Amino acid sequence: MPQAKHTQIELGNIIVTQLDSGSGIFIGSNAQWGWSSHGKNVSGFGTVAGMLNRLTNNISVVYDNDLIDTLIDDRDTMISRVGGDDERKVTYPPFAE
Repeated sequence: MPQAKHTQIELGNIIVTQLDSGSGIFIGSNAQWGWSSHGKNVSGFGTVAGMLNRLTNNISVVYDNDLIDTLIDDRDTMISRVGGDDERKVTYPPFAE
């Protein structure tokens, strides 16, 4: 049986003890080019960890009546404002040369 892995990352006063899919640690002004993660996980029971656990005769029901969970704009184009409201800059991800 696989053992649960423990993760701990310490960056100064920031301590992270769990990472999930699509996780990242971003500090300050930054742009994550090529970073794309879209998905949804629902769980009606949760997780069971440890050894010699036995679960019998369980029924789990997840009622998720959302027609759309989230709108995703996946154009990989970032529009940012530099300076005042009138000054705009469109930035694109760098291309491999």
